[in-house]
Amino acid sequence: MPLFSYQYSSQFQQFPSQRPNVTTICGNLNNRRKNNGTEAAQYAGRPRLGDTCILRGAVIDDQDVSDCDMEIAQGQQTNTIDAKEENIDFIPAREFVVNDHSVTLPPTFICNRITLSHSVSIFKRHLSDIKLHLAQSNADHLLDVSADSDLVIGVYEGGLKTWESAGDLLEYLGLLFERGEFNVEMGGKCLELGCGSSLPGIYMLVRCPLIRVDFQDYNEQVIGHVTIPNILLNTALAPSDNDIDKDNIAEVDITDSINLLAKVTERSRFFSGDWTGLTDVLDMKSNSDKYDIILTSETIYNISSMPKLYNVIKESLKRPTGIAYVAAKTMYFGVGGGVLPFKQLVEADGIFNVKVVFNVTNNVKREILELRYK
Repeated sequence: MPLFSYQYSSQFQQFPSQRPNVTTICGNLNNRRKNNGTEAAQYAGRPRLGDTCILRGAVIDDQDVSDCDMEIAQGQQTNTIDAKEENIDFIPAREFVVNDHSVTLPPTFICNRITLSHSVSIFKRHLSDIKLHLAQSNADHLLDVSADSDLVIGVYEGGLKTWESAGDLLEYLGLLFERGEFNVEMGGKCLELGCGSSLPGIYMLVRCPLIRVDFQDYNEQVIGHVTIPNILLNTALAPSDNDIDKDNIAEVDITDSINLLAKVTERSRFFSGDWTGLTDVLDMKSNSDKYDIILTSETIYNISSMPKLYNVIKESLKRPTGIAYVAAKTMYFGVGGGVLPFKQLVEADGIFNVKVVFNVTNNVKREILELRYK
């Protein structure tokens, strides 16, 4: 049984003027909060079948909201990247220090529950809630979430969306626990690169109380508005069954944000910016400081950025037992990325054995690569 169910619609590709805008969606969500408990508020702001929630090609399957507002960009890669890497000034890598100045928590989170086929639930902040919070923020450098693009290289790397391969990686991690290859008593360190909504890393954080999980995303706003809220929604702010409605949506009140943010840092560090220079910021003085597991999904879409990602994996993975999992579409049309060129890059370096351990053949073909030291 697949982890997520998807339905693809080309309606808004053909008629882009019919796409709902950010103001409409955020306004609907605001109405829900003002009129909590009314029938109109119960459904206000929730995406309908075929709605585009954010950026080109992002559609939601409303037939099973328990599978969440998983935003998909199926076969859209040709048109979704707004720049090439030449002459791009990338944001430098740095540690994102979590405190009440860098992260502003709203009074409430709206979230939805995702149920894995292994009877494990994970919560993620609702996309409309993220956009509303961003729109209300006074930050100097906000992401343009209304931009008609999935990716703007050097500016925005897609972290507001939850991509298909993140679901595949969740599915595969569940299988590893089911087979006994991973266990809840395992410790060590895990790193999720290009984390965005961070569901695979959060899954490891929740399943393994002794493990440390660090998170990296290009955009600080993604870490503050998506990654950290999702961690809280699965730890200190996890909704009870009584809080969740029939559509698997919950509204969670937030109090004592300073202590909540302190809890986030007990088992995690956060990093933003480009992969170039990231290994210096990670400050791994010896092999024991490196990571036992590295996770990444939908990060090999652009062939020009693959060497940077691979270098981080190679320099950050603990020898000789470290394992990396790279989840991606088999091919990203128009930008040269995909599983095969990344696999060839790894094989040419000769350090890792690399193999496909998971694949999806429905609709857009996707795979997960496993990297282990030779």
